[in-house]
This record gives sequence, structure tokens and C-alpha cells, in this order.
Amino acid sequence: MSTPYERLAVLTALGKILTTATAEAKSDVLALMDEGDRKTVKAGDDELAAITHTRGRVTVEVTSMRDLIEWCRENVPDAVTTLRSLTPGAQIRAEAAYLATAAAHEVVTRDVVDGERLAQFKADVKAGAVIPGIDRVKADGYLTVKQSDEQRETVARLAREGRVTYELEG
Repeated sequence: MSTPYERLAVLTALGKILTTATAEAKSDVLALMDEGDRKTVKAGDDELAAITHTRGRVTVEVTSMRDLIEWCRENVPDAVTTLRSLTPGAQIRAEAAYLATAAAHEVVTRDVVDGERLAQFKADVKAGAVIPGIDRVKADGYLTVKQSDEQRETVARLAREGRVTYELEG
């Protein structure tokens, strides 16, 4: 009989091994399925799971803060605020929001685009407008594996009986 410490150590190791093996298996299956495909997985007559390749969503993101601010200055100047012109509390909030938005971009100015206006610009781009610095971005699709409790029990039973096999490395 193992101690609680041994059990935790073994389960932790197995969890990490299974996480890696699951990621590799998902990568293999993604290569086989098109977005929108759904497959029911069976072993003989036993249903094991339903796998769906979910379509990636189209989102709108700020891709160039510099281009957006330049466009705003030319087309909607009242949407741009210089951080120094704000009250100290508003400046801190605006700067935090700006840095969160611009974190992945080259920060070239200490100006910000009004949050409500930015949300409207994003909605406009999603509807088809062209605004420099804001782009429609399609996320990659992903796999969803759905299993009921009964299906998990079936997989465990079939594994114990040696009727389904798997390889683990690690």
C-alpha cells in the first residue's frame, strides 16, 4: 500500500505525462479534421467520445497603435487624448488601459484613443470598415472532446481489458 506522498508523486507525474500526450494526440487529430468536422469515436460497438473541430472565431484587434492614432488624428481628432492632459486618476486608468492594449505593439506615443470610441472603431471594422491599425483576426480552430461519465467508465474498462491501447512517453 502506498503512502499519500507516493500517491501524490505518482499522480503528479502521470498528470504531466498525460498532458503532454494529450497535446500531441490533439495535434495529430487536428491534422486529420477540417474545421466544423465532428467524429464519434468507437471501439467496436462501444462509443468512447465525440470529437469536434470547432471553427475559430473572427475577432477584431488593434494591430498597430501607431497607425490607429495617426488615422484618428487625421479623421477623428477628438478621439485622441494626450495622457498628460488628464487628471492624475484618469491618467493612471487611461495609461493602464493603453498599456494593456499596446503591450504587444511598439509603443510610440503617450497618447490614447478613447475607450468608447475604440470599441466603436472595432465594431465598425467587424462590420467591414477599414481603419488602419485595427484588423479582423481569425483565431485557429480547436478540438473539443466530449465524454459522458459512462463513456469514461467504458474507456477505463476497455483499457483494463486490453481492448484499447495507448502509448505514453516520459
